[in-house]
Amino acid sequence: MSEYDQLKFQSFGSGRCVLVFLHGFPLNSKSLINNFEPYFGESQQFTRVYIDLPGMGKSRNVLSDDSDQTVEMIVKLLQVLFSNRQLIVIGNSYGCYLGIGLLKSSLNISGLFLIAPMLIPDKDRRNVEHLEHALVTFREDSDEYQAFSSTNCFLTKEKFNLFKDVIDTPMRENQSRYLARFEKNSYAFVKNNIEITGDVPICIIAGLYDNIVGYKDSKKYAQQHENVNIKVINNAGHNILIDRPECVVSSFRDFLRNIPSR
Repeated sequence: MSEYDQLKFQSFGSGRCVLVFLHGFPLNSKSLINNFEPYFGESQQFTRVYIDLPGMGKSRNVLSDDSDQTVEMIVKLLQVLFSNRQLIVIGNSYGCYLGIGLLKSSLNISGLFLIAPMLIPDKDRRNVEHLEHALVTFREDSDEYQAFSSTNCFLTKEKFNLFKDVIDTPMRENQSRYLARFEKNSYAFVKNNIEITGDVPICIIAGLYDNIVGYKDSKKYAQQHENVNIKVINNAGHNILIDRPECVVSSFRDFLRNIPSR
C-alpha cells in the first residue's frame, strides 16, 4: 500500500500504459482488485493503480469537501506519479462519475471503462429498474443477506460470501458522519459536469435489473455521445461484478484491445 498527499493506493505491474481503478461509494479498492487482478495475473503489460477514495478504505482519514475536490486530488496524484503517461480509467458506480470528471483535466486519458455508472447523484431523479432474481439456491435470515438479495440477481452461497467480503464489510467499516454528509450534500459536481467534449472512447457496462442507478440513463447518455458505447448485461443488477463478472472481464478485454497506444 502506497500513499501520496494522503490518498492511498495499491499498484501492480510496470507497463507504460496506466490503468486507474476508481471504486464505488462507500467501498474500497478490494471490490475491483478482486475481479481484475486475476485477469492480469503476472502480466507486466499495464501498470494498474487502485485508488482508495477519500473517507473510504485506507484513505478513510482523508477528507474532501466535494466531488470536485476529490477529482482534483486524484489528478494531483496521477500527475506526480505518471506525468504524461497514457491513462485508461476504470470506474464502478460513483467511481464512474469521478472518471468522467477527470476528462476535463490535463491528464492523458485515452479511454474510460464504466461499470454500472452513477450518472445522476440525485437518487429521486434516477430511472431505475425492478430487481429480478435469476437464480436462488441459498437463503439466510440476516441483515447481510437482506442487503445482498436487494441488489443481486444470483442468490447463491458463493456470491453471498463475495458480497460480504467486497461490499457489505467495506460499507460497514466506512460508515461515518462525514460520508453521510458527503453523500447528502457534496455528492454532485459543482464545477465539473458529466457532459463530454472530445472523442475519448467510453464503454459502459450496465445491468438490466439495476435498481440502484438503472441502465436507461446510461443508455440515453450513450445515445447523446458518439464516442460512448453501452452494453446492457442480462440477469445482472447493480453489482454486476458479482452477478456476471465473466461478462465484465470479457468486455474489458475487448475494450483494451481497441485502445491505441500513445
